[in-house]
Amino acid sequence: GLPWAGALLFAVGLFTICEYGFNLYTGKAGYIAEDFSNVRYMGFVAGVLAVNLVTTFAAGAGLSFLYTDIAESARTLYSAKLSAPLARSFVSAVLCGVLMFAAVDTKKRGTRLGIFLAVPAFILAGFDHSIANSFYGGLAVGADTLAFGSECGDIDVLRKTAEFLSSEDYKSAIAAARDENPHLQAGALRNLVLGRSLGSVP
Repeated sequence: GLPWAGALLFAVGLFTICEYGFNLYTGKAGYIAEDFSNVRYMGFVAGVLAVNLVTTFAAGAGLSFLYTDIAESARTLYSAKLSAPLARSFVSAVLCGVLMFAAVDTKKRGTRLGIFLAVPAFILAGFDHSIANSFYGGLAVGADTLAFGSECGDIDVLRKTAEFLSSEDYKSAIAAARDENPHLQAGALRNLVLGRSLGSVP
């Protein structure tokens, strides 16, 4: 894909949020550390988080019905996130939070450069952004996944894909794909292997 294009677009998005004073959880949470006794601000941040999660998930879910091909890709990618070890996801989210705080705080101090350095850094490093993940989660939802029970085929696919990601077959497939495509980055190799495997998942 075009990781730099995505990194640049995300940076432009955060720049827009900062310029217009919109509320983004990852841009607000770091300031809690300035005064842990400020319960009012903590409540404000909690409210921002709730609104961000609901709106981004709803936006992703809405788009999943309009762009079904993108939604299918999102389900494949999101299954990889769900299968990641909890400790790894936590560290990834913390590192993303540090970079997001640095981006926003440098903007408040009078320079925009931090946004266009810190945001691409966390995108290209593959760190987990909680609000972006909420959008991806909504995008991974489809008509079938809204139906609970045995007819929910997409959830079964996600479970089996997660099992595949933790298997020796996945490691072997990654090694083979790397030999075939030495120019691809780790994320692109993973997507290639997952795309190939979906049709063979029983």
